[in-house]
Amino acid sequence: AKIDVHPSHYLKRQTHATFMWDPLAIRNRDLTGLDCLMWGNDYPHHEGSFPFSADWIAKQFDGVPAAEVDQICRGNAAEIFGIKV
Repeated sequence: AKIDVHPSHYLKRQTHATFMWDPLAIRNRDLTGLDCLMWGNDYPHHEGSFPFSADWIAKQFDGVPAAEVDQICRGNAAEIFGIKV
């Protein structure tokens, strides 16, 4: 069957990636778009960033516009999981 859009359309629409430390994901956000990226701290597991989550975010997202940081760190998960903020 012929599809009307590129496969990347479906990937962007239906795939989400979580990460704690991934500078390449942040650097390449213009290629992937913001909607598929979700930062997580893996609380309460010790291998996660907690209790230093704010430090990890500040270092990893240095130079990224605040609205984009908010979308990746809060907004996308809130929308996907139906959390009112």
